[in-house]
Formats: sequence, structure tokens, C-alpha cells
Amino acid sequence: MPPMASMIYGTAWKGAETGRLVYEAIKAGFRSIDTAAMARHYNEAGCGDGIRRAVHEGLVSRSDLYIQTKFSPHDDAFADTTRYPDISSQVDASVAQSLSRLQASDNPRDRYLDCLVLHSPYPRHEDTLVAWRALSAHVPEFIRSLGISNITHHELQGLLDSPNVNPPPAVVQNRFAASEHGWDAATRSLCASSKIAYQGFWTLTANQREWQTSDYVGAVAAGAGVSRAVAWYSLMIGMDIVVLNGTTNVDHMREDLAGLGRIVEWRATEEGEKVFEQCLAAMGSRTGTVHGS
Repeated sequence: MPPMASMIYGTAWKGAETGRLVYEAIKAGFRSIDTAAMARHYNEAGCGDGIRRAVHEGLVSRSDLYIQTKFSPHDDAFADTTRYPDISSQVDASVAQSLSRLQASDNPRDRYLDCLVLHSPYPRHEDTLVAWRALSAHVPEFIRSLGISNITHHELQGLLDSPNVNPPPAVVQNRFAASEHGWDAATRSLCASSKIAYQGFWTLTANQREWQTSDYVGAVAAGAGVSRAVAWYSLMIGMDIVVLNGTTNVDHMREDLAGLGRIVEWRATEEGEKVFEQCLAAMGSRTGTVHGS
């Protein structure tokens, strides 16, 4: 399985443009892609089209990509209880559909997913465990790892404490914002101690005042010669947050990835690393997590 990149291309709310944008993202250098089977907010089939186009043109092979999708509880697609009478049947149908939509080529070896994320816990913890067991049945043959999204610290602790949660979650994907339980600090701390990758979404939209006006973001932007948005991304990555980037602007795709590269080069200098670490500490104080703790 390829490593999850520090920045993942997010495909929510892109509709008919999903395939083109996924292809352009891969062409620009993204190697990790996030989607979901939930038709209300995602076009999973379009995502697969973009992946297959990139593979067919020789831009990448399947082994170069980290592909992550989601099973969504209460998805409208499973409203027919005669066809999908229980959670397990819904999970199995969703997984089969995702495997078909996201298969990168005609090669049967390309029929797998790097991560399958449970889009949210169920209201009843017992139902969450039923879904988790159903997903686990596909690991490791067709799914390499599991994750969960939109989960509180309390719910995550409950999942980790439950017997027979095997494999345990490898990924948590939550909204990263001051309004979300104080930057979701408790959940991030639990992820760190449990060796779970924390993915943050709505990272720009929900934090505009922070990244547009904070001195610590401005110092990184000025020092490395990048935009404030890229500086903000780099600081989140420095806080061990995997960033979901959902830009629809092809120029921004390239600029964001190139900007992260410039920050790496800047940090290779003594002054650059000193400034970055100071700014990272400032961000840690703001977000409730001290860098290096």
C-alpha cells in the first residue's frame, strides 16, 4: 500500500466535474484521493473515471495511488429495505459498488481500496460495531485499512475500547476548526496516542480568519515565499494533520504542492527551521495542542 500523502485531494461537491478534476489533480502531483459512495455529496463513479484516465495515459500506476472512499450510514441508496434489510447487507453492497467504481484498470489486481472510512458513527454504538465488523470482513483482501469520520473523542474512545474491533481504525477524518470542540484537540490527542492518522477537512473554509490574519501564518508565508493558504497547510502538516485539499482550480493544485516543496527547502536552512518551529509552537498554543507533546 502506498503511503498516505500529507495532502489528499478531496472530491466532495464536484458533481459532473469530478472525473476531470481528479485527473487534473493526479496530473498536478496528487497521489492520495478521497471520495465516498454517498451520491448526495460525491460522485464516486466520476472519481474512478478520473483515476482510470490517469492510469490509462501512463501518468501513474495503481500502486502509486492511495485511494480512500466511505460507506455512509443512512445513505439514500440503501433505502429499499427489501434489498438491504440490515447494516451488513448495506455495507457489503456499498463496498462492492466502490470496488467496481474505483478499480483503476482492467487488471484484477487493481481491485482494492487503500482505506474504507465509515462516514459517521451510528446513533447506537452497537450498530457502529455491526458496521465495523461487516467492513472488517473485506480486510485485507479488498480493503487494506479502515477509518471513521465525523466522530467525537468520546465515540472514538468507545470504539477503541470495544472488544473485537479488528483491525482498529487507521484513520480519523474530522472537521478541523475552532468551532469543532476547540480544534478537535482531544480527538487529535487520542489519535496521536493510538497511532491513528488524523485527517482534517474544511481546513480553509472553516478557518479563514485564522489563516488570513494570524501573524504566525504570515511569518511562514513571508519566509518561504508562499501564499498564506499554503503556509497554513504546512503548519497543519507540521501538527501531524493530514490535509484534505478540495480546490477546483488547476493552478492552485500545482501551486499548493509546489509551495509545500518550497517550505521544505526553506526549512532546510537554519533560519527557516527556527522560524517555522516558532510558528508551529504558536499554532499549537492556538489549537490546544503543543507541538511535540
